Amino acid sequence: VRMIRNHRHKLIRRYPDGPNEFFDLINDPRETINLFESIEYQSTIERMTNDLDVFFDKYADEKNNGLNVKRLPIHNETEAWRDPRNLH
Repeated sequence: VRMIRNHRHKLIRRYPDGPNEFFDLINDPRETINLFESIEYQSTIERMTNDLDVFFDKYADEKNNGLNVKRLPIHNETEAWRDPRNLH
């Protein structure tokens, strides 16, 4: 999961397949309406996704990259996302 926000919008990307979320923080401060599929926000979502990718391309540690989490050594047996049924 990666997230980026500004004063107006918040984008949450769940790699590789979602679900992804996009919120208008001014009109929906409690983040109850997911606008990720809304046509009117696609250019903003693309721009914010690019900004997110640029940041992580520059600063992510490839060895410990969260996008590789299922390949990292187990360090906490109670991690719900590490359920063996989900490792594929």
